[in-house]
Amino acid sequence: MPLEKVSMAKNKILTVKVATDKAIAALEARLEKLNNDYAEQAKKETAFKKQYADWKKKLIAAGRKALVEALKDDNNIDAWARDNSSGRYCVYAKVDATAPIKVSDVPAEPVRNWVSIPDYQYTHMVEEIQQAVRILRMTDQPTVPASTFAALSRYL
Repeated sequence: MPLEKVSMAKNKILTVKVATDKAIAALEARLEKLNNDYAEQAKKETAFKKQYADWKKKLIAAGRKALVEALKDDNNIDAWARDNSSGRYCVYAKVDATAPIKVSDVPAEPVRNWVSIPDYQYTHMVEEIQQAVRILRMTDQPTVPASTFAALSRYL
């Protein structure tokens, strides 16, 4: 291919147009999904906190079990004492024990599989999508340039 044709091909601008009806339908579907996700967010958060609390209890129980086993062997324990600066009130004793926990005793940590939407962000997103839908409904054009709604494409 000659060099002139290649440089001409690079200078062409691609214009994408989207059917107005399809753009409105896509934005309304996204708005509905956003509203549902926001409404379900509190339930998901409550369920996750409960799962996390249950996981933590199981992990502590596994740790206690391992610690009881570790304390049976004096080689796993290291202890020392030190008094406070004046020496009048108490002596601090610190006990350090190594207690390996079996992998089979440790449950899998629950994973948060959603992203919480803060109130201000939700309000901003809803207003922006609703405004775009209102503007699209007012137009009499069958298609609109995609670059016009580049900011809204992140919601679709």
